Order: sequence, then structure tokens, then C-alpha cells
Amino acid sequence: PRGRALAGPVARLLDDARGIVAPAVFDPASASGRITIAAHDHLALVVLAQLMARLERHAPALSLHIAPPVGDNVRLVEQGGADLALGIFEALPGSFHRRGLYTDHLVCVVRSGHPAAADGWGLERYVALRHVAVTISGVGESAVDVALAARGRSRHVALRVPHFLAGAMLVADSDMVLTLPSRLAHLLAQRLALALLDLPLQVAPLSPAMVWHERFHGDPAHGWVRQQLVDVVGAFAELG
Repeated sequence: PRGRALAGPVARLLDDARGIVAPAVFDPASASGRITIAAHDHLALVVLAQLMARLERHAPALSLHIAPPVGDNVRLVEQGGADLALGIFEALPGSFHRRGLYTDHLVCVVRSGHPAAADGWGLERYVALRHVAVTISGVGESAVDVALAARGRSRHVALRVPHFLAGAMLVADSDMVLTLPSRLAHLLAQRLALALLDLPLQVAPLSPAMVWHERFHGDPAHGWVRQQLVDVVGAFAELG
């Protein structure tokens, strides 16, 4: 408890020290140190390769650390455990800033050659399959289960895992189905033997964002990294 009580003051002291030594103008070519981003594997997989390519090209001495997720990661950023967080966020504390990244939607993946990919795909087939579900927060029902319940239906979740990559690899070697964000599904289908299918349900779009604490808002290095993330997602090709 005392450690938690000290977390806020310690974070503020570290931020004050950073402000003393940080240059007023950020030069990425000569910058060193570590940037910590809190993100679940979905968003890390989608943006990481292109972000690292930008760092290698423009700021080769900077290191990137992906922090293990803690809930929605807001508290982690607030306490100084990460510089910013990527995710889908509800209400934020007044001391936080948010920047939307892109809009996405859910799709399904099954193994290549799965009978469902070639024959009569629809809601009946979807609910008849065994499902792999990715549990991120562990709180509340998923949007898919809420949408199914509204239609008086349900699905059999045969396996719950904490990571989309693990779920996709398991689906590639089984007859199960995984529902996941479209951008990630396309990325994984380039590397695994997966077939993409439409989700036969109406589910609200996903709106991933990055969030950061007010204490970093005017930091030149932090602002530069945020802009790199904006540029990365801005370069995404439109997915069909």
C-alpha cells in the first residue's frame, strides 16, 4: 500500500528530472534512451514492425519497450510505468489526452481448407463451430456475445486465451474459429494458413487510440514518437 501511495510522487519527480535534462528541441538522430508503450498484442502486432522501421531510420539509438498490459493500461501510464498506451478506451481521467488511430471491424478466421470457408457460411454455421476467444480485460461480455444474445443465440467458446497470436496459431491447426480485428486478421493470414470470413453479425466498429498523460503532452521526444505512430497508421492501405 505504501508503495502504491509513493508511485504518483515518484513518477512526478522522475518527470521533473526529465524536464531538466531534456532538450527543448528533439533531434531523433542523436536521441538515445527508451520509449515504453503499453499495448496488448493486437495493436503491438499491427503497428510494431512499421514503427521499428521508422525508429531504425530516424532514431537508431532509441529503444522501444512494450510493457506487459495491466487492465486498460491507463493506470500504468498514470503512475509512470509507460510513456503512452494503445488500446480501446472508455472514459479517461481529465489528466489524459487521446488521439484516435484508425477504425476497424471484426472478421473471422479459420484454417485454410476449412469446409466453412467454401460452403454455406453464415450465422448458423458460425454458432455451430467451436470458438477460440481472446480475453483481454476479463471483465464483462464481449461485443460478439452481446450481439448474439440480442438475437437469442450463443456460441460455444471451447478455448479462451489472452493473446490473438496464440488464438490464430491454434485455429490454423484445428477446426475452430477465431473472431478478431480485420487489420490483424489480414496481417496474420499473410503468415499463417488462415482463411478470412465475414463476421455474420452486426457489431459496432472498433476505434483504437493512443493515450498519454498531461505531463508528457509538451515533451518534444514524446510528441515525436506520437507523430511516428500517427504516420504509421496513416500509411495503412485500405482493407477490403
